[in-house]
Amino acid sequence: MEEEALEQLIAILGKETGLLQDLHTLLAAQQAALVRGKVEEIKQSVEGQIATLSEISKLERERITLLGAVQLGADDEEDVTLSHLIEAAPQHGERLSEVRRALKDVLEAIGTLNKHNGMLINQSLCYIGKTLRTIAGEDTSSTVYTPDGDVTCPTGRLAVDRKI
Repeated sequence: MEEEALEQLIAILGKETGLLQDLHTLLAAQQAALVRGKVEEIKQSVEGQIATLSEISKLERERITLLGAVQLGADDEEDVTLSHLIEAAPQHGERLSEVRRALKDVLEAIGTLNKHNGMLINQSLCYIGKTLRTIAGEDTSSTVYTPDGDVTCPTGRLAVDRKI
């Protein structure tokens, strides 16, 4: 196993972990912006996420290239896991274990935030759709009580006059 390549690999994994933590921060900011309905902040967060993911992608390409230089007996560079590296290079086991733990934690946190952000976006889209259907007079899901207690459904009249 080439020691220098392994050191570089550990450094790249550390950089990736840092970038993933940055991504987590951006996702948390996006969540706060979604809750507050701040479109410009959402846009800035998404742009930051795209830039961060681009950097992560570059590091991933470097990592895969370095795995080719680190001979571990795996058939394919992409099949090498951190567990495999820890077994093959016990002198770096502690550092690799720390990186594995940090990666696992940040990826789980990103997954949770991403799921919550998706739910917030879907909830907003449903609310917007219902509002538009109500304004257009297409929402027949609501019932209205008349003064004598009868239940009627909306007639489909527009809530907004279309005349200009």
